[in-house]
Amino acid sequence: ARGLAVLDHEGEVPGQGHQRVEHGGTARLRLLAARFGHGVEHDLEGQHRRIGVQRLEHAGLVGGARATAHEHERAAIGGGKAGDMPPDSPAPPQLDWETWLGPAPLVPYNERRCHLRFRSFFDYSGGNVTDWGAHHCDIIQWGLGMDGSGPVKIEGEAKLNPQPFNTLYDFDFTYTYANGVPAQLVGKGKNGVTFYGEKGEIFVSRGEVISTPNSILEEPLKDSDSRVQVSDDHFQNWLESIKSRETPIASAEIGHRSISVPHLCNISGHLQRALDWDPGREVFVNDSEANHWLDRDERAPYHHLAGY
Repeated sequence: ARGLAVLDHEGEVPGQGHQRVEHGGTARLRLLAARFGHGVEHDLEGQHRRIGVQRLEHAGLVGGARATAHEHERAAIGGGKAGDMPPDSPAPPQLDWETWLGPAPLVPYNERRCHLRFRSFFDYSGGNVTDWGAHHCDIIQWGLGMDGSGPVKIEGEAKLNPQPFNTLYDFDFTYTYANGVPAQLVGKGKNGVTFYGEKGEIFVSRGEVISTPNSILEEPLKDSDSRVQVSDDHFQNWLESIKSRETPIASAEIGHRSISVPHLCNISGHLQRALDWDPGREVFVNDSEANHWLDRDERAPYHHLAGY
């Protein structure tokens, strides 16, 4: 059996620390490649999603709303300005700078363009919107039962970092699903996800889960309540999926759908207007300008399959 780990939250190759924004066509091609090769796709981003966060099951929020009917959701992440840009300099001798850039434009080496600071440049990343947004939008997708879909409308406000940076900060986006449930992706507030409903609210992050009132978490699940797949060890879950041919707890399709949400927010923020999205076809509705943002030019000799 063969296994293929693909697609973390921004297309990062694990261990290399280089993330390049992958919009609709390119990301979807990676999924098709994994499936054509009969691999078991594992979404590396999902390690945050499924470890510890299965506690949401006990709140009755994942896969069904026992404790509270969904009214809206909110993902709060960091979203400050990028900071200062040091002067360009020669690349370190152990770094192949041209290869590191890959299909992105060829520019002089600068330490802010890599070494964990690359997220301030839209050529390599979607900024804080996709960095933490990938994790928290994923939890919202999971909680709403939207793993295989996405929102239908995206709108909001954001500021553009000054040159040479070009990612967004101080953002406040609202994206709405076909069932009418809105969710927010904001750059301020305590880092985590809050589910709001008619009986209270639940906040969840990597380190804690809190309900208001406390009784939401204290009430035991009934036999009739929905359950979700639980994994305390994602790598082991992936290995077991290779053997069993079962879908892992966080597949590449889930990762693709989850990261699509903050990408859509980024496009709305850069265009400074509301957008209508078709999650089935994965295109903006009657909007050629926005659809142009679903892919980007690639520097030769790098290219992906044309015609998707």
